[in-house]
Parts: sequence; structure tokens; C-alpha cells
Amino acid sequence: MMHDMKSLSEVYEEISVMKMQRVRGGVLSTRTFLEALAEVYYDVKVNYEKEIERAQKHKRGPSQFMKNGKTVSLLLTSNAKLYGEIIPKIFNLFIENYEKEKTDVVIIGRYGKDLFDAAKKDSEYKFYDFPDNDVTLSNILPVVGYILHYEKVYVYYGRFANVITQTPVKTTLSGENIFKDLENQIQYQEKNPDEDKKIIFGFEPSLEGILGFFEAQILYSLFHQTVSETQLSREGSRVLAMERALSNIEREENVLKKQQLHLAKVIDNKKQLESLSGMSLWRK
Repeated sequence: MMHDMKSLSEVYEEISVMKMQRVRGGVLSTRTFLEALAEVYYDVKVNYEKEIERAQKHKRGPSQFMKNGKTVSLLLTSNAKLYGEIIPKIFNLFIENYEKEKTDVVIIGRYGKDLFDAAKKDSEYKFYDFPDNDVTLSNILPVVGYILHYEKVYVYYGRFANVITQTPVKTTLSGENIFKDLENQIQYQEKNPDEDKKIIFGFEPSLEGILGFFEAQILYSLFHQTVSETQLSREGSRVLAMERALSNIEREENVLKKQQLHLAKVIDNKKQLESLSGMSLWRK
């Protein structure tokens, strides 16, 4: 029994290590893509804000590119439960903030759904059943379509630092803090126009259409990355959990070996005593 548990833990650990290596490359490449996309996105966003200012000065109608003014929180978990401590930690961070903010809720993963149902039986939420591995475009697009029109989008997920450390994180997908460095750079350039020539853009078919496209692309890319980050942290947490399991199994094996040796000695002593007892009877 102990040998079977040890073999199973070793297999789980090896699989998680392979998955970590595969997902890590995707996470890094997505980060590079987002950095390049962010620069173009902010050029469009700044032009759009200026267009709104001009429209207000000329008393034009409101922008067609409108949000619903609401906030939504995404909880990224898993379907399986053998991922160590990271999923409960993510849920605890989420529920702590949910109690304060009372936002709309989107839950991804059956494990998170079970935890939320147990904690908040009467609360409404939107549920999406994602696979734990090999998430596809068809999985992501319905979620992005649902959250795209929210004013603020928060996501709770696991961030991988190393195999030892996976951290539950709350971040935003709606652009408030993600590209802060670029915002600071734009503000600096506006205050110091002589240091950088301003670029004038033309937009077809419309500025709002282009901004809407980039909003969707940014949201899709950020969400895809957080899904990958969560998967990476889950596998890291599983590796750590399997290492601990193997350590516990080895410790139990040593205890059992000592008990087995002690039992063997007890049995051997008992046999020797019985043998001596038999010899004494024959002498009488």
C-alpha cells in the first residue's frame, strides 16, 4: 500500500514538472506580446480621450463606447483538488474581498464553485467549466464576451514565483494599473512636448471601432495569461505537495521498517523462549 502511494506521488510530480516546463514558455511569450500591444493600445486610448474632450467642447452626443458601470470579480480555480494549498488560498483571498466589495462574480473551475456554494449558498454567480489543462480559444471567448462590458474587472488567481512559492493574487484586467509605467510616460511627454515629437494618427473605420478592438484584445490576452499563470502555480503547488507526500511516505516507511524489525525481534525472542522452555521440559 505504501509503495503504491509512493509510486503515485512520483508519477504526479513528474507530470506536473513537465506541464510546468511547457506552460512557463507560453506565459513568458505572452508577457512579451502584451508589452508590445500595450504601446499601441495607449496610443489609441490617448487619441480617444482627446476626441472625447473635443466632442464635449462642441457639445456633441455621448460616446458609443460605453461600459455598464459595474464591477465583476473572476475566481480562477480548478476542477481537481490535488493541487496542494494554492486553490484554498486563492479562494480565501477572494471571499475576504467579496465580503467588502459585493461585486458580480464569475467562477471558473468546479472546485471553486463547490467552495463558493458552501460559503455563500444564496449568492448568484456566473459559472464556466474550464479544463484544468489545454485551455482553448473556445473556452476563453465566452468569458471575455461576458466581462468585456464591465467597468472594472478583478481576477483572483495563483502566481508562480518558484516551485516553493505560489502566491494568491488579486489584480485587474480592465486597465487601471496594468500599464501604469506607460501612463506615466505619456503624462511626462505631454508635460515635456519638446522631448518627443507627437504622432498624429488616422483611424479607419472609426476611432471607437479601433479602441473596441484593442479593448477586446487586451482583455483576451490578459485573461489568457492569468489562466496560464494559474495553471503554472497549480502545477508548482502540486509538485510541492507531492514532495511533501513523498517525504511523509518515506518517514512512515522508516517507522514501519523499525516496527517490523522490532516485531521480528519480538517473534525471534518468543521462539527462543519457547525453545528453551521445551528443552527444560524434556530435562524433567
